[in-house]
Amino acid sequence: MDKFMGTIFVCNMQVNVKAEEVLNEIESLEKIKSELDQKIDNINEELEDKDSDQLVTAAEWSLKKGWKFFTLWQEEKVECVSQWPIAEYTKWDNGNLEWKGLRVFREANAIIGTVRGRFWRGLYATITIKTYKRHKYADAVCNLNSKKQEAVAAYDAKTALLERCRQEEKEYGDEIHLLQKYIEERNHEKKHLSSNYMSLGEAEEKLRLHKAKL
Repeated sequence: MDKFMGTIFVCNMQVNVKAEEVLNEIESLEKIKSELDQKIDNINEELEDKDSDQLVTAAEWSLKKGWKFFTLWQEEKVECVSQWPIAEYTKWDNGNLEWKGLRVFREANAIIGTVRGRFWRGLYATITIKTYKRHKYADAVCNLNSKKQEAVAAYDAKTALLERCRQEEKEYGDEIHLLQKYIEERNHEKKHLSSNYMSLGEAEEKLRLHKAKL
């Protein structure tokens, strides 16, 4: 190490320690911001899926009943109740019965009525109630929105802190540049002196430096 580079190294030791701390802090904040950004994206994707008008099954009612001997008619009550608002519903039967008085009670999220089977025929029927995803997953949507709010607040806080570190980094810009330059020159020197291929003069210089260190 020559006198000039040695002077630079010694004079900038304390400043470079602070500069290194700033650089490490910036790197850490960038990583945290990236993780928070990914977290927010994941939450948005889940919200897009759950907080939507896509229809999903909310409740089902089914009936499977064979014919009873010595019975002219068979009749069963229909009662399908959902935890969530009814968006629409579908019904199915085996073609051997009739639906009677089937009504939708939206305030109670229920469908009520009766089915009546034909002579010598069994009762086979189903009702499926559909609701919107945002209704079925309302609790999950609320929880996701809370998590998103927290993540966005953390992201904004880290962004503000990163900006302050960026300003502080500018204060040590010259020192960081000199430090990087010194490291590059030292790495180049080490690579050159460790080479197996060098001129006789370079080899003698290498030997002289080695002896000087002894």
